[in-house]
Amino acid sequence: ISSIDFYYKVWPYKAILPENIAEEMVRYYMVPGAQVTSAISPIRFPAIKLDQNTIINSKH
Repeated sequence: ISSIDFYYKVWPYKAILPENIAEEMVRYYMVPGAQVTSAISPIRFPAIKLDQNTIINSKH
C-alpha cells in the first residue's frame, strides 16, 4: 500500500498493535529496502466449514 494509505488507514490502529510490529511497519515504509523481520502468523482457517445458507441462532 502507499505511504498515504498506511498513514490514514493503518497508523490509527497502532494502539492495538504490539510495539515491535508498529515500529517495524514504520521502518518498512520510511526506509527504502527495509525487510520485515517479525514472524507473521499464517492466515487461520476455520476447523468447521459451515454452509453459507446455514443460520445459527439461539435454537442451536
